[in-house]
Amino acid sequence: AAAAASRGGEGFTGADLSSALDHLALDRLQAIMESFEVSRGVEVMGTMRQVVVVSAGLDTRAFRVPWPRGTAVFELAGADAHAEAHAAMRRVGAKPPRGCSHRRVRCDPTSWAANPENTPGDAGDGLELEEAMARAGYAPDVPSVWVVQDSGRMRGDAWARLVEEMADLMCAGSEVVGHVPAASVGDGDGDGDGDGGGDGFGAAAVRDLAAAGVRARCHRVAALGFGEPAPEAEQHGVFIGVKRRPSKREQEYFLDQVYLIENELGDEEGFED
Repeated sequence: AAAAASRGGEGFTGADLSSALDHLALDRLQAIMESFEVSRGVEVMGTMRQVVVVSAGLDTRAFRVPWPRGTAVFELAGADAHAEAHAAMRRVGAKPPRGCSHRRVRCDPTSWAANPENTPGDAGDGLELEEAMARAGYAPDVPSVWVVQDSGRMRGDAWARLVEEMADLMCAGSEVVGHVPAASVGDGDGDGDGDGGGDGFGAAAVRDLAAAGVRARCHRVAALGFGEPAPEAEQHGVFIGVKRRPSKREQEYFLDQVYLIENELGDEEGFED
């Protein structure tokens, strides 16, 4: 797994940037805990903390990052990648941090997103992403942190397809961090901003994220203190985003309630909440 994560070319992530994503994901999860638990006085252990890892498989983030107690790490990958990774982790006795869980989701959205002829059900066990996540216990109404790695292999509109699928499962306040896909790097100088305008670094990725309701910024590798990537490297920097729109399920629920109220089939009391 470590060897797969350390490859710099072929769309795979270098070790330095992978480490940067570890720190970003942990930081954003702690920010969510502060916003939705501490500041609201919610019982900490009564709130499920969710981290979703989207990568090429063989990811060890669930075991190497010191996640806070109560975190569930969902790892998305194909069935073969999961089987290989499970055997490797079992041989070395790797376990998630105390009080955390690691859930293998047999669905690889980067695979079907990279091939326009495929549908979401063509990867893993034939399940679409939403159904596969639901079976693994993912709660779309609970804020989550998504980590996108090894996105350099996606071309054309594959990145936009992936972003749309992920965003449908993120409730408002969820956060996402990942590597800027090579196709979205652009030729401009400076970091991409949340407005999605211009041709700066990662501008195309920012626009795709904005279309899915995620306000994001992109940062070059050099800005993170790692120097410039090798010419053949697929990963040039990272993006950090916050979901502003409700999840697909939340929107459907809201529309259902509006219909009931408009047709005098529901109770208006508490509807504003």
